[in-house]
Amino acid sequence: DRRVVGFYPRDHLLVSGYIEGESALAWHPAMIWLKKGKGQLVLYGFNPQFRASTPGTYKLLFNGLLLPGLD
Repeated sequence: DRRVVGFYPRDHLLVSGYIEGESALAWHPAMIWLKKGKGQLVLYGFNPQFRASTPGTYKLLFNGLLLPGLD
C-alpha cells in the first residue's frame, strides 16, 4: 500500500533563490507514504528540517514521525 501525499507543481517551482534541474522536479512526488512489512515509511523529496528553522514544514516532519504509532 502506498500513497503520494504531495506533488511538486508543474511550473513556477521557484519562488525565490536558485534551482537547478527544475524540469526533473516538475509534477513528481514531493512526499510519499508507504507500508513495508510491519512498518510504515514517509519519504520526502525535500529536507523538511532544512537549517532547523522551517515552521512551515514542522507539521510534515512531526506527522511523519508520529504516523507509524497510530496503528
